Amino acid sequence: MVRGEETLPINRTLAFASGCGMKLHYVSREDYRRKSDDQFIQSLHKEFGNFYLVPEGGTNELAVKGVKELAVKHLPKEYDFVCCAVGTGGTMAGLVQGLNGKSHALGFAVVKGAEFLKKEINFLLGGDNNFTKWSLQLDYHFGGYASHDKNLICFIEDFKKQHNIPLDHVYTGKMIAGIYDLVKKDFFHAELKFLLYIQVACKECFNSCSCPSSIETCSDSFSLPVSIRFLLRPSHPQPCRTRWVTHLLIFLELHQDAPGQLR
Repeated sequence: MVRGEETLPINRTLAFASGCGMKLHYVSREDYRRKSDDQFIQSLHKEFGNFYLVPEGGTNELAVKGVKELAVKHLPKEYDFVCCAVGTGGTMAGLVQGLNGKSHALGFAVVKGAEFLKKEINFLLGGDNNFTKWSLQLDYHFGGYASHDKNLICFIEDFKKQHNIPLDHVYTGKMIAGIYDLVKKDFFHAELKFLLYIQVACKECFNSCSCPSSIETCSDSFSLPVSIRFLLRPSHPQPCRTRWVTHLLIFLELHQDAPGQLR
């Protein structure tokens, strides 16, 4: 189900989906706002028969359960913060449950006006008030979902040059730019260890990740005297029908001997 009317030529994402045999069903923006209404879902069943509905962002109870299991089995517990980008809240809720207070889950909302995500995450947590070690940063959306500005693109390009790690402008770039900015603002105490959780669709997608940019010279809006030591740990890829899903863990540390710096 695609929000909005068909526009030709279709973009690369829809072209890829169509090429894999997926049938695209366009709905008006007005109808799309009703995507969670029982009446609207019933109308889809009448038109398409029996199907399993994957909600926007892939967030549902099973998604939260899956991320929780990943956090319990694969994420080390000695880190003070586990950070992730947040779109619909499912990954964040699963991390909070899986970490179970052993680390603080710090989310970076990639959508504008994301105050509602706090309620959504609480709902996904089952309203359990025992989950208190989590928080959501709302100021690093860079204009909204999939939006970006010159500063973000510059940060992503500089980050790739320095560390040979490509970031995207929808999720991971915003999260790590946010972490840099919070370090600059002395948001964190010294002597902390961070784990950055990144999910990518496939190795090829990660390696070829790029941002729409025609900028030739970058400002230093996000430049910091930061020295980062990265350790990337890919988890075991899980097979999907047409691609592989890989989880990358990036570790970094904040030390007292260099206030405002990451190492």
